[in-house]
Amino acid sequence: SPKAKVIAPSLPVPEAGFDLDEAPKPGARERAPSNTGSMRAVVFRCTSATSGLRRHDRRQIWIAEGRLHICHKGSMTAVKSIVDLCREVDESQLVHGNVITLFMRRPAGQTSEVKIYFFEFMDDEI
Repeated sequence: SPKAKVIAPSLPVPEAGFDLDEAPKPGARERAPSNTGSMRAVVFRCTSATSGLRRHDRRQIWIAEGRLHICHKGSMTAVKSIVDLCREVDESQLVHGNVITLFMRRPAGQTSEVKIYFFEFMDDEI
């Protein structure tokens, strides 16, 4: 198989945990994005690597009505997560030109868990 592309070799990567288990869950919500009032992009989800970030998979994401919809890996319509941008995103950063980092706080029972996503956009999409 082709070797994964390593991006941002000198970019420091936070030590927080990464969600590497991307298998679609039973009952995944299917929802195609509408063309009105939404911003969509096909992105690479990246993971930490010893020399920076590495492309892990390709998926579609879109923002509509204050929510970020993140599809399962390889999907353009099967939604894995819907994130309320105002309530669940603690911080976002544009790093290395076309890579955005999202620090999210997701409910997990009576507590919350922190998730960090790295999305690489195609050159001119961001």
